[in-house]
Amino acid sequence: MNFVFDADTLLEIPNNDLQSAANCEYEPLSTNNRNSTSQKLSTMVKIRHVQKKNIVGPHIRSKFGCTCCKKDRKKCDERRPKCGKCKDKSRECVYLLPEPKSKCVSSANRNETLASSTIGEISSVNRASTTTKNGNTIENSPLDTSSLDTSSLETSPTFSHCNTLTTKASSTMFPSPLPELSSDLYDQLEEFLNTHPGSTFVDHQASRASILPTSFQIPSSPNSILSTSIYALYLDEKGLKYLQYFQTNVSKLLCLTSAYSPNYFVNTFFSVAICDEAISNALAAWGGYFMEKLVSSESNLELDSSEVEQSFLPYMERAKSLISHRYANGPLDKNDRYTLLCFYIIEMGMKICTGDVSDWYEIFTKSHKMLNTNYGGILQLCEDFSYSNDVKWLVSNLQYHDIMSSVTQSKGTLFSMEDYNTLFTQYKILDSGGYGLDPFQGIIQPIYLLLGEIMNAHVTLKSWRSRIEKQLSALDDVSKGSIETRYLRQMRIVYFEDAESTYDRLKERVIVCEPSTIQMELLSRTGKSTLQHHLKLFEIVRNTCKLYMLLHLKQVTPASPEVQSILLQSLVYIESIEDTDIVAALPMSLLICGISCSLPCDRKEMHGTFKKIYSTYKVGNLARVWDVVEEYWRRNPMGTLCIDWAEICEENGWSLCMC
Repeated sequence: MNFVFDADTLLEIPNNDLQSAANCEYEPLSTNNRNSTSQKLSTMVKIRHVQKKNIVGPHIRSKFGCTCCKKDRKKCDERRPKCGKCKDKSRECVYLLPEPKSKCVSSANRNETLASSTIGEISSVNRASTTTKNGNTIENSPLDTSSLDTSSLETSPTFSHCNTLTTKASSTMFPSPLPELSSDLYDQLEEFLNTHPGSTFVDHQASRASILPTSFQIPSSPNSILSTSIYALYLDEKGLKYLQYFQTNVSKLLCLTSAYSPNYFVNTFFSVAICDEAISNALAAWGGYFMEKLVSSESNLELDSSEVEQSFLPYMERAKSLISHRYANGPLDKNDRYTLLCFYIIEMGMKICTGDVSDWYEIFTKSHKMLNTNYGGILQLCEDFSYSNDVKWLVSNLQYHDIMSSVTQSKGTLFSMEDYNTLFTQYKILDSGGYGLDPFQGIIQPIYLLLGEIMNAHVTLKSWRSRIEKQLSALDDVSKGSIETRYLRQMRIVYFEDAESTYDRLKERVIVCEPSTIQMELLSRTGKSTLQHHLKLFEIVRNTCKLYMLLHLKQVTPASPEVQSILLQSLVYIESIEDTDIVAALPMSLLICGISCSLPCDRKEMHGTFKKIYSTYKVGNLARVWDVVEEYWRRNPMGTLCIDWAEICEENGWSLCMC
C-alpha cells in the first residue's frame, strides 16, 4: 500500500504512529511537488518543534526572570545578558537577581566560548610540584578565563545604560536588637526566612582557611604556563603564575561574597587587563605578593618585610612606568579616567595588603584629584558610564577605603559624604542592575556610610573642642569674672549641647539602620548559615558605630559601663564569625573593640582573636591595626583615659587603612 505524505498530512499523525509510517512506501514526487513539499516540511519541523516545547510542563513565571517580563506578566527565557522578548522588542533587559546556580554551567560555557574567541586557545599545563623553604608545595594551574564574567568584556570601558531600579527598604525590618541582642537577632532572622518561602536554603559554610591553601604546585616546565594566552604578550612565566594566583586565590581571599555573587576583582579588572599591559602587570604584582608571602602557615602578627621575596615588585614598577608614560601629557577622556582609576585601586590595594601606611593614601589622593580636576567627580563618572556595575564597584571601593582610613579620623572623608549618599542612599545604585553583593561590604554598606558621617562629625567637634581648649590655656592670668572667662564658659556650654544633640541624632540613625532588602533577599537564597553570618557582621559594625560615638563624640572612657556592655556583646559576635569567610570586613571593628578593652582578660581574648584571624586572613594592614591597639593599651593601661587612636597613627607618620 502506497502513501503520499505532505507537510499537512504528516502533522496529523500521532507520535506513536510515526514509527509505522516510517516503514511505508513513498510515491515519488514530481520536481514541483518536491520543492513545494520541501518548503512545507521545513515549516512543519519548526511548527512541531514549537509544539513539543509548549507541551512540556505548565507556563510558570520564573522568579529569576527579568523585570520587563515580570512587568508584562510573561514567561522569561532568562537568557543573559538580554532575554529573547527584550531582544525582539529592542528594549533594555534588567535582572535584579544573579543567574541561579542551575544555569551556571551553560553560562560558563557561553563565557568560555567568548573568551576563547577573544584571547585564543589556552594550552594545557602539565602540573608538577616543588617544595618551598617552609616544606609546602605551590600549585599553579592555567588561568581560568571561563570564570571571567564576559559581560564586563562587553561593557568596559564603554558601558550600556543600566536601569536604576530602586526599592525602598522596609522600616520595620531588623530594628536595633539591644539590649537583648542575641535572641532578637535570631528571631528577626527566622521571621525573615519565613517570609521568603520560595527560597531554597543550603548550608554554606566556607572556611577562610580553605580559600588560602597551605600547599601549591609550581609547574616545572618553562614553556607550560599560558604560552598561547593573550597575557603571555604582557608577562613572563613568573608573571603569569602570579596573575593566575591572583585570580584563583587572592580575589577570593579579599572578597566577602565570591562564593555567591559576582567577584568584581576578577570581572572588572580582568576585562581591562585582557587588553592593557599595565593592568596585567599590576594584577600580577598583587598576586605575586600573596604568593611569595602567604604560603607560610605562621600566624605571627609581626611584619617582617625581609621575609618576603621581592620578585613581584618589578611587575608593579613596569605597570607604573607604562601608566606614567601613557598619561604624561594631554587631557584625559572618560576612558582614560576609567583605566587610571582601575590602576590606582589595584596599586592601592596591593600596598595596603603589604602593610603600607603611607603610599596607599597618596595613591588614593591621586584618584581624588584625577576625578575632581576638570571633571565632575564620582557622580560624573557614574553618569559617563551609564551606572554600569563595574563603575559602581569602583566608586564603592573608593567609598570603603575613604571611610576605613585613619586620615578620615583626623581630617574627615576625602570625597564628599553628600556625593556618597546621593549615589548609594538616594539612587541606591547597588540595589539595581543585578549588581549583587558588594565584594568588600556585603550587605553592611548602609551602616558604613553612617560611620563616615559619624567620623566627619567627630572631626568637626574635635576641631571646635581644640579651639576652646587652646583659648582656655591662655586664660591662666585672667581674673575670674572677666569677659573672656564668661565668653569661653558660654562657648563650652554651646559645645557640649551641640555634642550631645549630635550624639543623640546619630545614635538614633544607627539604631534604625538596616541592610538593603534586595541584598538581604539575595543572601537568603544562598543558605541560612550565610545569612546568619552577614547579619551578625551587620550587628558588629552597628556596635562599632555605637562604641565610636561613645569614645569620640561623648568622650566616655573605655572602662565605663556603657562601653563595656556593648563591647562584650560585640566579642560574642566576633567569636561566632572568626572562622568564616567574611573576616575581611573586621579590621575596623577589631580596632574599635580592641581599644575598648580595659580588663586584662578581655585584652588577652582580643589578642587571641587577632592571631586567629591573621592566621587565615594574612594581610599586612591587620598587623598594623594590632600595633595601634597594643600601643593604645600601653598608653591607657586601666582604660580610664580618653585617647584618640588616630594620634598614635599621626605620631608614627602612618596613614592606616582598616580595609
